Amino acid sequence: MTFLNSKSTLMLAAIGLTACAVIVSSMNATAVAAAGANADDCRMVQGRLTALRVTEGCTNPLGCFAGSISGSGLLNGTFTEESIGIAPSAGLPGIEPPTTLSVAGERVITTKRGTLTLHLLAVFDTVTGEFDELENVTGGTGQFAGTTGTLHLFGRATNADLFEGDIIGEICLAH
Repeated sequence: MTFLNSKSTLMLAAIGLTACAVIVSSMNATAVAAAGANADDCRMVQGRLTALRVTEGCTNPLGCFAGSISGSGLLNGTFTEESIGIAPSAGLPGIEPPTTLSVAGERVITTKRGTLTLHLLAVFDTVTGEFDELENVTGGTGQFAGTTGTLHLFGRATNADLFEGDIIGEICLAH
């Protein structure tokens, strides 16, 4: 007897990623607080992301994206992204359909305040176009030097090359 179909399983995966984002955000905030950072240095962020698959200047066979972030204030700007790994069946062959991909990548957001570098892990349903990402800060320059935090992105691909979604999360500035 089957209790979950692939749609339900994808939803559970998305809920699991969301729970991981909350836990990691809490852990990052606790670590920063323990290091003596001022609580005012941690900021909730939200905004809108638009990403377009690009081929010009992309030497990565797994894919490149460029886009913008708006409505976020602190993170408003442009970004580039490169996929560094892709697995069909969300890495769970026999459990998830091959049309559900897990994707790892690197995103660099460029703002007027500096750059913010993130490592991302995404689940992408190529049938529905829905995606869900967990992104951890790995570096930064300018105002983002020493920043920690986690962002959660979710949305839909409107076609094979255009992705639009919402961003929520928390980043903690070092100064």
